[in-house]
Amino acid sequence: MTVAQQQEETRRVRDAMVALVGNDAFNTFMSVIREQREIVIEDLCNDAVASDERKTMAAIGELRCYKNILATHSEALAAREMRPPRDDEE
Repeated sequence: MTVAQQQEETRRVRDAMVALVGNDAFNTFMSVIREQREIVIEDLCNDAVASDERKTMAAIGELRCYKNILATHSEALAAREMRPPRDDEE
């Protein structure tokens, strides 16, 4: 994937997230993502995970994924707050 393609994909994800942040079901989903992130953090402190390189690397990858989703969500919330409300949002 080229840099331009990656940038376009990032923009598409961000725009989709902006459209979803007002949805109650989506906000519930984001709460689950936050909970999963905390579970992975606990897993990384678990001796069974910390002592196994494959499990540790898998947990780190999972944590990075959750952090990226949550960061994109935070950016979408900020973008939504900056734009004027639509008629159907008031």
